[in-house]
Amino acid sequence: LVFYFEITANQFPSISLKRKIGPVVRQEIYSASVKSANERFGLHPERPLILITGGGQGAVGLNEAIFPLIKHWLVDFQVVHLTGTKWTNSLEQESSTFSHPDYHPIETIHEGMGDLLSRSEIVLTRAGMGILGELAVLQKDTVLIPLPGTHQVDNALIIKKYKAAEIVSQADLASTGLEWWNSFLEKRVPGEMGKRLHEILQDGGTNDFAHLVFEITDGR
Repeated sequence: LVFYFEITANQFPSISLKRKIGPVVRQEIYSASVKSANERFGLHPERPLILITGGGQGAVGLNEAIFPLIKHWLVDFQVVHLTGTKWTNSLEQESSTFSHPDYHPIETIHEGMGDLLSRSEIVLTRAGMGILGELAVLQKDTVLIPLPGTHQVDNALIIKKYKAAEIVSQADLASTGLEWWNSFLEKRVPGEMGKRLHEILQDGGTNDFAHLVFEITDGR
């Protein structure tokens, strides 16, 4: 059993062979470039960046929850918003009439995601372990909006327990988003959550997992 968190391992007492490793991430995360992100996505090099990414199936609900907040974020930040390809009609119409030089809506990214994550100061995202591992490597302050009714809620609660990310439900974000955001900014110490996330999901998972595979195959 390979696991990230002790609480996961404890759920499988009958398995004797267990190994804790760090996150397995893409190589581009380790070679991510802030400069490349600025050039590729037309970002202002001096303004801090908020990145919003909802993944595939979770993008529509997240878009609806966060869109009213974007104009408030743009006071102090520039925003890259990965919208996904499925917008609701009303939201798509509203977004098409909204324009700001520091707001960058993008349906999907095929190249440069690592650069964009590296460039970001705050990332608002779902709580899948793939993105969490990448954010841990890059030590990014993260707001988790887990996809309701999925394992992502459990992931987010574990991370929150270590004060390694902020967590807000999609429903709360939609109903009291501005109040939540103001409170979050007031309490936030830049970089603190990112460091804690890196501490609980440490580097080396990709190599550790590869070595483990070789150990298993050599033992057969």
